[in-house]
Amino acid sequence: MLYPDSIAVTDTTTRAAVTELRRNPLQQGLLFLGFVVRYALLLVALLFYLLLAPWGYAAFACLVFFPVVGRDRRRAWLQAAMRTGFATMHRFAGLFRTFDVRIEIDKARLPEGPFVVVANHPTLVDVTAILRTIEGSCTIVKPVIYRRWWLRPLMEGSGQLEGATNPLAATRLVDRAVTRIRDGMPMVIFPEGTRTVEGREMPFHRMAFEIACRAGVPVVSLRLRCEPSWLSKSRPLFKIPPTVPVLSVSVLAIFDPARFDYDSRRLCEHVRAVYQGVATPGAGGRSSADEAVVGIR
Repeated sequence: MLYPDSIAVTDTTTRAAVTELRRNPLQQGLLFLGFVVRYALLLVALLFYLLLAPWGYAAFACLVFFPVVGRDRRRAWLQAAMRTGFATMHRFAGLFRTFDVRIEIDKARLPEGPFVVVANHPTLVDVTAILRTIEGSCTIVKPVIYRRWWLRPLMEGSGQLEGATNPLAATRLVDRAVTRIRDGMPMVIFPEGTRTVEGREMPFHRMAFEIACRAGVPVVSLRLRCEPSWLSKSRPLFKIPPTVPVLSVSVLAIFDPARFDYDSRRLCEHVRAVYQGVATPGAGGRSSADEAVVGIR
């Protein structure tokens, strides 16, 4: 397991709750009532989304085709609109007690200039939480989503990149990502490539670290925790947990590729070991006198 600590907490909490319910029928009835209320709030939140989303996409379409001067200005407008949309969605989720997003990042301590962001991927909300927080950032979008006719203009206009489907496309994707970084845009990548499956060791791909090494920029590693688990591979939308899920986003460490001689393979293996808890952020570099970490949170 790549994140055994968070999984163990969730499992222990669930077992304790089930044991307590069996002992207390009154509490079981109250919990059932709570489930009914939370399902009702979830349905109301979905209804609001269905009513408001078309207007949001219409606003995005206006920005995409609005005759402004320069691609960069249009990109900045679209990204600002996306951040506003994501923040509004999170506020509505909190208002209806369906989801709570807590950003625990001190932006003043992030590296100056562009950088590569890597993170674990426990829920469907992770992308929106990170893009809302890291201003001017872009990410790699699955082709099946990127190519939807009603989303593609927004994806292209805001600087998002289409994921690769073969090795040759992956090479071109790395080149385009490096170009984005040199244009001043932080790049957000999930090394696992998909949502984390609890209890299973996930692949940890090297692309993010290759991009950072080629561009010569730091790697900011984020840790995302969702307790109790929801919107994951094992707990879909309508399988709501007994309490309001809280997604917390914090900085694990910031790594300097120069400490690893710009070797993306060594950097990738080290960051994976740090996530697994079997290595410290400052270990595994060229020498003990050199700091591998720009800053640790």
